[in-house]
Amino acid sequence: GTQKVFEFPQENSYIKDIVVNNQKIIITSENRVFSSDGTAAGTALLMEMTESVSDKTFSTDNYFVFGSSNALWMINGRTQPFQIIDEESNEQLYMFNELYFYNVNGKLLFYSRNQNGSKDGIWAFDPVNKKAKFLFNSRGVFHGQILNDKLIYNGWDANLGGRLFVTNATDESTLPLTFT
Repeated sequence: GTQKVFEFPQENSYIKDIVVNNQKIIITSENRVFSSDGTAAGTALLMEMTESVSDKTFSTDNYFVFGSSNALWMINGRTQPFQIIDEESNEQLYMFNELYFYNVNGKLLFYSRNQNGSKDGIWAFDPVNKKAKFLFNSRGVFHGQILNDKLIYNGWDANLGGRLFVTNATDESTLPLTFT
């Protein structure tokens, strides 16, 4: 049968997303993030924010990623969320419009922008130092698909305009896709 697992707070309790990986469920509301293993005892508030949580949450085998109006956050479902930051400058990274994440060759790639706007494009998350490395400038990353261990995505470059790009998750391999 069906049973209530958790009593969500009534204020700001609109559920935005429910995402599962092989360990936990993450539930996001307007300004809260909850974690659950499907039991009342295993369901808890992980984070309460002053800003709004993004509509979409991304799940990998070990992490959940969600955005807010001023930062990208990551959590493993058991510990406090942490902000994803630039490995060089330690600046916060921002999400625009939608959350686009891709798992390419075991690396978590995503579209974001740094705090001062000088790096806008594809980033790779390093789970060891919990920071991200900037790979390629591409304003906007849309409709990405993984094919043959490479991410092919629609992006925009000031010199090349809107076009398809391809990467195998390294900065030297991220190039415009050319047709012959």
